[in-house]
Amino acid sequence: MNKLISVVAVVVGTAAALPASAQITSGGIAQNKAECQAQFRVSDLNGDNFLTPREISLFRGSMPTELSGREVIHRQDFISACYATLPQDD
Repeated sequence: MNKLISVVAVVVGTAAALPASAQITSGGIAQNKAECQAQFRVSDLNGDNFLTPREISLFRGSMPTELSGREVIHRQDFISACYATLPQDD
């Protein structure tokens, strides 16, 4: 029974995140700071400010490449890496 509840929670959490992730442009690559923030919020399913291996695997397409290979990603590390990939203003 507990396993069924866990599976349902994952499915519901993922389904709830999909509409928000659809708002992010350019195939998952952030174009501005607001999109970086949104990508992290969508990816952090349990809201603990860390991306776990499960969260990372679900949202791998929106992860900054420099974070690939990490087991856990803290919010600030994600935001810093994402900001570093943004187009620079002239």
